[in-house]
Amino acid sequence: MTNTPTTSLSFTDSRWPQLPLDNADLLGGVDPTTPDQPSTNDLLIGLRKIDRGRSFLAWTTYRSVVELIGRHVDADRGVAGAPSGFVDLAKKISRVRGITQRAAELLMDESIAVLHHLPHVAEVLRDGWITPELMKVVVSRTALVHGRESAPKVDAEIAELIRRRRRLWSKKTITDMADRVVFRHDRDAVREARERCLDKRGVWTSFSTDGTGEIAGTMAADRVELCGLVINTLANTVCPHDGRSSQNRKSDAMFALLSGTQFECECGRADCPAEIPEAGSIPKVQYVIHLLANEATVADLDTVTGRPQPRPEAAAPEPEPEVHSDNSSETPLDLGAPATGATEQPDDTATPDDTPTPDDTRRSARLERDATAEAVAATEAVEAEPAGIDTPANPVVTPDDPSTGSSDLPAGAAPGYLFGKGVIAPEFVRDLASHPNARFTRLVPQGVRPEDVVLPPTLPSDPYRPSAALDEYVRLSYGTCADVACTRSSFDADLDHVTEYDHHNPAAGGQTTPIGLNPKCRFDHLHKTHSEWVDDQHRDPHTGRLIIEYTTPEGLILPGPAETMEDFFPGLRRYR
Repeated sequence: MTNTPTTSLSFTDSRWPQLPLDNADLLGGVDPTTPDQPSTNDLLIGLRKIDRGRSFLAWTTYRSVVELIGRHVDADRGVAGAPSGFVDLAKKISRVRGITQRAAELLMDESIAVLHHLPHVAEVLRDGWITPELMKVVVSRTALVHGRESAPKVDAEIAELIRRRRRLWSKKTITDMADRVVFRHDRDAVREARERCLDKRGVWTSFSTDGTGEIAGTMAADRVELCGLVINTLANTVCPHDGRSSQNRKSDAMFALLSGTQFECECGRADCPAEIPEAGSIPKVQYVIHLLANEATVADLDTVTGRPQPRPEAAAPEPEPEVHSDNSSETPLDLGAPATGATEQPDDTATPDDTPTPDDTRRSARLERDATAEAVAATEAVEAEPAGIDTPANPVVTPDDPSTGSSDLPAGAAPGYLFGKGVIAPEFVRDLASHPNARFTRLVPQGVRPEDVVLPPTLPSDPYRPSAALDEYVRLSYGTCADVACTRSSFDADLDHVTEYDHHNPAAGGQTTPIGLNPKCRFDHLHKTHSEWVDDQHRDPHTGRLIIEYTTPEGLILPGPAETMEDFFPGLRRYR
């Protein structure tokens, strides 16, 4: 060992509590000596400020690790059999931080990915626009283009979108956005990645010392959906007196299906009313997949499927939405980071009106089929528009649009969106579309402009209930529950009147229109119904983007999701 001066870690009280108390951004606006004095709104806004601080600290961590890598990883240790510089540095980091060797190596890989492969997104992290957790999501979703020619473009576009949206990103929205951008710039990488993943499909088992074990399998997403649904269906055939938990019943049902043994209700009653399928039989399930894609992606359906396709009725354009005025008595939550060089955008800045409460309409689209069949694609369509018009393009469909990058791709190369799952490659779209049970719906018939199609937004007998066309359109426009971080598919959600529908005077408010409805999962719908929260949605007057905002009982305006399906298929905005 060389004769190097030594030093040691300090184990004393941190100096962080001694930071100046007037530095509200660092401390979240909370004086540690009087934490009970700030208002609820100040404390909530303070959490956002603390998140920005965590983002900056994460960036400094990555920077320090990359500096260490530059100093040690490439150094020639000059000793036969000595560990590599990478392994040795990971050992130093693991012992300084009290983490495993593997965790230290992952941190080193992550630091390189952030600062070398995603320098623009790293600046977004440094400036507080996203949290460290979302930075990890971006790293994982862009890993397949690291080192490829497309990487700088992907990095720059993701960073620009995060800054421009000025809304709240969640794991779901940033995943969909990153996948969309990656596909736009390097569809070959996406296709190769999917092929590699499918080549690795298989089944694994593991066992623990307590007498239990795990079984896991990988396969195409639609097959996973079908398998899960079959297991759930069998597990739910027991009577209400069965004492097992839902997860216990699913485990027992899966074993029965795989082993061909009889699944039984364990209520212990002689008069048990449960009707359970015989051993070895597969229960019939109601199963539907909702898929949205450009017609060009599915190409000529007659060619892809080998059979003529029906030309169903279209869904309706609706009246232009109304933009609500600001309410200055409420406190908006500022999402702008205190960064230099951040460009202000006139995007997503309006504040909500002051009345909304609930109402709902429940819709379920189901396709009954034998569980042994392949997956079904229920595809939605938007007809292609003349060049230069901002819409998506032909069979499973929305028209190609420059702002999504679809116009940069050859015909049929744009990705699709599988509701409840996310962005999928066009090859997967065509796999689903080619199934004999697939059904296709166009929002606008072939050869017809959206402006020329007018369908009623409500049922003729009840202006409170949306028509099938409006119901479908609203669900397509959101993709998921309208809550900022909820991942439940909009096709498994309730439709809620954003402003309470006035049954005595329907013209007074709560209109059944595209801008007056949004999907909410049952939990979020009930929460809004039985609380004093208010939500609002409107179109940004400058960009036309759909803006969703929530107001707490204390008057704090919270931003909704940074993106909706309209950002994936901007042509959806044209249908009013």
